[in-house]
Amino acid sequence: MLCLLAILAISSTLFAQEEEDIKQDNYQLIKTIPVEVALLSTDKLQNVFVVNKKGEVIKYNPTGEELARFNEFALGMPGHIDATNPFQILLFYPDQGTVVLLNNTLNKIAEYDLLEFDFITTLCFSNNGKIWLYDPAAFQLKKVDRNGRILLTSQELSLVLEDGLNPNFMLERNNQLFVNDSTLGVLIFDVYGQFIRTLPLLSLESFQVLGNQLLYFKKGILNSLNLQSLTNQEIRLPQAVKETDFVRVENGRLFIGTDKKLWVYSFK
Repeated sequence: MLCLLAILAISSTLFAQEEEDIKQDNYQLIKTIPVEVALLSTDKLQNVFVVNKKGEVIKYNPTGEELARFNEFALGMPGHIDATNPFQILLFYPDQGTVVLLNNTLNKIAEYDLLEFDFITTLCFSNNGKIWLYDPAAFQLKKVDRNGRILLTSQELSLVLEDGLNPNFMLERNNQLFVNDSTLGVLIFDVYGQFIRTLPLLSLESFQVLGNQLLYFKKGILNSLNLQSLTNQEIRLPQAVKETDFVRVENGRLFIGTDKKLWVYSFK
């Protein structure tokens, strides 16, 4: 059994360790917040960002106190939130093909559209503040700036994939781009869009990459996959969690989001 505390004990050198058993008293409940969680993200400062069922974005600090709210109801429901950069929160509204950037107080600092790229289902920040997206019309990954100008284009992925790509989640970490397709698995590319390999993790909605561990939540269980050895271990959680719930880990904090509440735990 993999201890969740061990994954986050040293944030600069994240690592995993095995234990025979994990007791729930490794966790300390900080707060429960009545909120209907539709999307969940966290930043490295332990802040948590909730998109509720109304489409509002709510920011809470590490102890679960509300700090700010944002809404842009005219754009519809956000389909993705990326808090990789705690000072630039990315919201993607797929129905409008629009990206909104918020500062750390959830004030809008930029809005731009990507309507020239049809049928974009998800996107993510790159490590230099640009945006990665998949262009299904060209079968290519593309890195673009805020004006939609294409900065980098991958090879046509039809050359390396038999079937088309339909990503529902993307994430850049450790100079690699992780692209999730629920029917193909997690595809890994380098920062130039060159295909490296596929991890056969099917039916995922999202995941985290912490050091050399890929954390993913599936069938009510939080798992950790070592990206070097490809060994997988389950992480015991302090409460029962449904498959439709959200689980995030960030520097000694565990966040569990449900359709009724947000649970905030710390590690001793």
